[in-house]
Amino acid sequence: MLAIANLSNLNYWVCRHALGTGTRYSADPTIKTIPPDSDLESDDTEVQVSRDSDGAIAIPTVNFYFQPTALKGNVTNSEDGEAVVMAKVEIEGSGEYTFTDNDGNYLLSSLEASTDKSSARPVKVKVVAQGYQKETSQLVDLNQGQVTTHNLVVVKV
Repeated sequence: MLAIANLSNLNYWVCRHALGTGTRYSADPTIKTIPPDSDLESDDTEVQVSRDSDGAIAIPTVNFYFQPTALKGNVTNSEDGEAVVMAKVEIEGSGEYTFTDNDGNYLLSSLEASTDKSSARPVKVKVVAQGYQKETSQLVDLNQGQVTTHNLVVVKV
C-alpha cells in the first residue's frame, strides 16, 4: 500500500477487490470516480494523481458501491390484504430482524449469504405481530449481492 504523499504524478487504475466483506455484499462493487476539479461522478476507473504549484496533491475521489445481500417484502393480513404495521420479521435462528413500516414493508439488509458463492443460503422467515398468529415461511434463498423479495401473509387470532 502506498502512502498518498509518496504517489508519483501518474495515472492509476482503480481495481475491484472486496477483501474481508464476507458474503453480506456483492463481490463485484460498482466503482465511480470524481476528479479533483469536479463534482460529477464518472464510470472511469482511471484516476490521475497530480500536484499543484505548491506541491500539494490534488486527490481524486473514488466511491465503491456494494450491493447488499438483502431480503425485502410486505406483510399483509389474510382477511382483507391490509398492511400489518410493526410486525417483527426475523430470519429464523439468526437473530437478524426488523419491523414493518406503516405500509407493511420490511427490509433486512447486509445479511450473510452462503459461504459457497455458487449456491444460495436457504432461510426461513418468521413473522410475529400483535393480534396475529405466528407465521414461518417456507425456505427462501439468499444470494450474495442480491435483494430477494418475499411477501408474507398472516392470519388474525
